[in-house]
Amino acid sequence: MTTQDASAQLAPTSASERIFALDMLRGFAVLGILFMNILGFGLPRPGYVVPSAAVGGMDGANLWAWIVEMFYFEGTMRGLFTLLFGAGVVLYTSRLEKAGLGIKVADYYFRRNLWLIVFGLVNAYVLLWRGDILYAYGLTALFLFVFRHLPIRTLLLWAAFMLSVNPVMSNLDYRAFLR
Repeated sequence: MTTQDASAQLAPTSASERIFALDMLRGFAVLGILFMNILGFGLPRPGYVVPSAAVGGMDGANLWAWIVEMFYFEGTMRGLFTLLFGAGVVLYTSRLEKAGLGIKVADYYFRRNLWLIVFGLVNAYVLLWRGDILYAYGLTALFLFVFRHLPIRTLLLWAAFMLSVNPVMSNLDYRAFLR
């Protein structure tokens, strides 16, 4: 493969190759995450979880806005975006593998996600956004690479394990969040 062929494979996906439904879902998920983060942008830390702890109280329009956000957006949009992130991993690596890049697939993939970690660190420590998730996505993606070709049964077993660990971790995060 020539350098020009490899560069063509690393170029942004052309409009004809894009999957419109995935792009629409990703845009919807990003807007939903923005809606979730508005609470974090505008309220003191405990107000994100318990609106009565925030300015404005827990009645009327404030209560209904919080209920709608928690019921329709909190977790749902993050989950949707996470599924789309995983689909993006498969699409990106598959495209590079089809181009015959061999070991360079891992090189490009890991560099891409290391940059995601860097952007997450800048977002968290320079821009001071404590709700940053880019770092977590980038770090998780470093481990995700080895799972992309596993059989479905193995993936389901790993998913069951991770889902059993998640409630414990979420509870610890929630307690730390309220401090």
